[in-house]
Amino acid sequence: MDCLILLQHRQWIVTTDRVMGGVSTCQIEPAPRGIQIKGMLSHQNNGGFVSARMMDGTLAVPTGAIGIKLTWSADQRDYLLIVHEEDRRPREYFSVSLRSSPQVVLWSDFQYQYRNQRDNSRYLDPGKIVSLGILLSRTSEGTVDFCLEQVEWMESECLP
Repeated sequence: MDCLILLQHRQWIVTTDRVMGGVSTCQIEPAPRGIQIKGMLSHQNNGGFVSARMMDGTLAVPTGAIGIKLTWSADQRDYLLIVHEEDRRPREYFSVSLRSSPQVVLWSDFQYQYRNQRDNSRYLDPGKIVSLGILLSRTSEGTVDFCLEQVEWMESECLP
């Protein structure tokens, strides 16, 4: 089974604080390896977030997957890996902070969040994952420059 998730061959959706009157910008560009997320994060007009994610329904988790391995590069701000389950509400996702690359994230590492409220009693169901993405929010203003180079499913046959 192929453990690599092809990033450039997926439809991506960009969402910024402009949906609520902010002025942040974000765009996705192909990179030599993966995709580049670029833009500007601004707190003007109560703004302060940018995100890019795969379109819902374009991702199916293999049955044996125990998590995800990501290779990425970015500035020093706290970017989040987010995943969406099927039948989710707007602003509802599971997230984990990206700390160092490469990074292995197990399903149990993800925290549920809905409208800025965390709920530690909710657990991610990998069989319901329909998309993944990158979110930058609640941090300093400035240039957004994040390269998602590679994403792999972590399952027993992918482990070294």
